Amino acid sequence: ATYYNPNLVTQQQYSLAETAADGYTAPGCLDHKGYTDYICSLPLTTPPAVFGLHDNADITKDLQESQLLLDSLLLTQSSSTTSAAVPSKPAGGRRATAVSSTGAAADAAGPAAAVAVSTVKVKSQDDVIAEVAAGILGRLPPNFDLEAAEAAYPQDYYNSMNTVLVQELGRFNALLTVVRSSLVALDQACKGLALMSSELDAVGRALFDGKVPALWLRRSFPSLKPLGGYVKELLERVAFFTDWLKQGMPSVFWISGFFFTQVMGYGDTVALYAAPLCMGYC
Repeated sequence: ATYYNPNLVTQQQYSLAETAADGYTAPGCLDHKGYTDYICSLPLTTPPAVFGLHDNADITKDLQESQLLLDSLLLTQSSSTTSAAVPSKPAGGRRATAVSSTGAAADAAGPAAAVAVSTVKVKSQDDVIAEVAAGILGRLPPNFDLEAAEAAYPQDYYNSMNTVLVQELGRFNALLTVVRSSLVALDQACKGLALMSSELDAVGRALFDGKVPALWLRRSFPSLKPLGGYVKELLERVAFFTDWLKQGMPSVFWISGFFFTQVMGYGDTVALYAAPLCMGYC
């Protein structure tokens, strides 16, 4: 309705944006120079209203541009292994000197000076990926025993949270399996024991950049955290459900720790209405 309406033809200086102050108005009947001058007079920064968008669209655009810039910078990182010889500092912070047989001190920069050097090795990309993968695998807990959980918390019409617990454990098992299997396969691929597929290469690149791999996010709870914060949160969520499984239903629930956060209200509704009706008529 903004671009196709009678006002565009009948009204002078009809604004294509929210206000005429934005500078996007329909020009009148001009010659060639007039049209070129009008085009040159348009603002350098186009407001979202010109495209029929809310002002908050600028925030989304800026976030995407910033993310693209950071991703492009990460692509410029070197992944090769290098070594450098670094002179070691003598005690006391003074310049190293070599003493001749006559007792005279020679400058360390001289040809007869003996300067101790140490070789500093920079880790390669594969070394960093293997170290990060091993660190995550070492902290990763085992999968939940769903059969034992179902036996300890059987389906109960008067306590729907038993069903919620078993379903959440199944979702975490799926996530833990994906994380563990991808890290093991990546470690084997880095050692040359397995084929490095494009999916594993993407996982390795994400670990090197400190991001959560897209392969994990397909099975994961929603998260915008970097890799370190994501792993920490995953372990905290698993610990919460482990305590629930071993010590019984908690008195306070970590609602945001669930995969399906709406389950709290849904479970209460089932317990109040559906269970009595089912027990009376089923």
